Amino acid sequence: IQPLDITTFRERLGAIEGQVCRVEVGGRVAGTGFLVGVDLVLTADHVLAPVHEGGMPLRDVVLRFDHKADRNGRTITPGTEFELERIVARSQYGEQPGQLGYSLLGVAGHPGAQPIGDLRTEASGALRRWIDVPDPPPHIGPGDGLMIVQYPRGQPLRLIFNADAVAGLSDDGARVRYDLATEPGSAGAPCFTFDLQLVALNIGLS
Repeated sequence: IQPLDITTFRERLGAIEGQVCRVEVGGRVAGTGFLVGVDLVLTADHVLAPVHEGGMPLRDVVLRFDHKADRNGRTITPGTEFELERIVARSQYGEQPGQLGYSLLGVAGHPGAQPIGDLRTEASGALRRWIDVPDPPPHIGPGDGLMIVQYPRGQPLRLIFNADAVAGLSDDGARVRYDLATEPGSAGAPCFTFDLQLVALNIGLS
């Protein structure tokens, strides 16, 4: 693991906090998502199964940002809600190439252009923005470390990491196998290298 500049790391992680959301479907915590554009959220396809397969209306999906605990771990902010406006693209999960298991969601209100925090009580003034998708993606291989920012079991935002997470990649490099302690609610969470470059989407099927 290469040494990291602590100031750059702290600032980058602080920005990511505001760019990851909890996905609530029909009043139930279903997964995690993250902004990849001013009004675009990426999540795992099966997180929206009641919409895709059951006909649940889009208005019953809430994307909740800024739901986290304070420094003492006691006070929890309710977060900032945005509505799902449209499904831009999706790919069901499967074993065939291109079946990657994601949904790209169009969000009402342009959250990436809004200040972070509840505008009524604690808006920071800093714009939320979004997580850049690197092209080409960062190179990773077996034995590399990964981090995931997630909403496990609907709890406030959490960070998990493993310095030896990557077990292998598919032949085409499109899928990563890794060992990280994810829980229900972490499906759709972003996976990062240890220098906080986006490298994968946690599908969370197992």
